[in-house]
Amino acid sequence: MIKKVKKLDREIMDRLLTIWLTTNIRTHDFIDATYWYEKKEVLKKELPKAEIYYCEMNSQIVGFMGIVDKSYLAGIFVESTYQNRKIGQKLIEAAKKEKERISLHVYGKNKGAIRFYFRNGFRKVDEQMDESTGEKEYLMIWENIKQI
Repeated sequence: MIKKVKKLDREIMDRLLTIWLTTNIRTHDFIDATYWYEKKEVLKKELPKAEIYYCEMNSQIVGFMGIVDKSYLAGIFVESTYQNRKIGQKLIEAAKKEKERISLHVYGKNKGAIRFYFRNGFRKVDEQMDESTGEKEYLMIWENIKQI
């Protein structure tokens, strides 16, 4: 079931940080794990500012996504044992119901994520170098285009 965080308490924060860290290390094996451990403190400060959608199964959060600045998707993170169950897609669909436009950056080497975003209606509009990692990343955008 997809929900939005109403109050980001310590228990939820710890769970989100764990999912975020393990997912980033696993899916971004082309970036040294130390990078993600160092970013964890930054995330602790940024999470309370984000609009967080999460998926709960058996009373436990198994995946989430964060939107900042009203329409920027900072990331989707799903615990490995729950991947390939359409959780990411359900999270995106929940956000699409509330947003007219969603943008994000994705690493060029993260082919699975790129395919996922294309399947969910995003288009690549630009590419650049992520200065903090030295990796190529793409800017992707989804827009709710209403038919006349």
